[in-house]
Amino acid sequence: MHKNKNYYGFTLIELSIVLIIIGLIIGGVMVGRDLIEASRIRAIVSGHQDFTARWNNFKIKYNCFAGDCPNATEFFGTSGTCPTPTTTATCNGNGDKWVDWTTGGESRLVWNHMALANLSSYSFINLQGNSSNYNNAFYAVPSFYQAPVGWVVGSTSSQNFAQMYSGGAGNNSATSMRGIGLQTTRANSLAQSYAPHVAVETPEVARNIDVKIDDGIPATGKFQANGGMKYDTATLLACITGSNSNSAYDLTQTEPTCRYIYNLEQ
Repeated sequence: MHKNKNYYGFTLIELSIVLIIIGLIIGGVMVGRDLIEASRIRAIVSGHQDFTARWNNFKIKYNCFAGDCPNATEFFGTSGTCPTPTTTATCNGNGDKWVDWTTGGESRLVWNHMALANLSSYSFINLQGNSSNYNNAFYAVPSFYQAPVGWVVGSTSSQNFAQMYSGGAGNNSATSMRGIGLQTTRANSLAQSYAPHVAVETPEVARNIDVKIDDGIPATGKFQANGGMKYDTATLLACITGSNSNSAYDLTQTEPTCRYIYNLEQ
């Protein structure tokens, strides 16, 4: 004889409790992720403020811009291999009050001058993305980024744009910014000149940084964003819509499509 056994499933109340628990777990994960991202954005903003303070300290102490300083060797000693500096001595900039990323390698001298003045605590990378000492580094990696993403400082050689490299998808006027710029860069498998073109942030993150630092408009002010290249490709991506004061961050883009620049000197 077979005995009948009663099999019971979950009751509606039990299923509701399980669904509530799952919802709480998912919500907690989402909130935690948002908190982590908000903390990273605060660190980026603080990092810009910290670098600006270091930049200004150098300017006040030595009466010149790091990288462009025409008498840097009087303060830090003369490298025997100029225009290539060393970790214990340096080379002079041309003193034209711009930081040229080509002539004399002044963008590279920025990190050398600041390190020798004890005003730099970054790790350093060359344009190929390899670890580097500050004697031959083209860009630095602040704590809130991971190599090969970092910052490069400079101006163009022709019209002294704060942005070293023009271009990018979308209509914007970020390249009209004059002065000395602190720009994002990311080494990739393409030619080293592509590094400052590569996108590093989503439009939403770029906008959040812009709102905290500047005016929240990507093509005006001292913080400007531009469309960048997709990592490891020459494909240009759209970061913003519109132009000038009518520009806005394209929040329909959810992948990193933006590179940005912060004006140190106008």
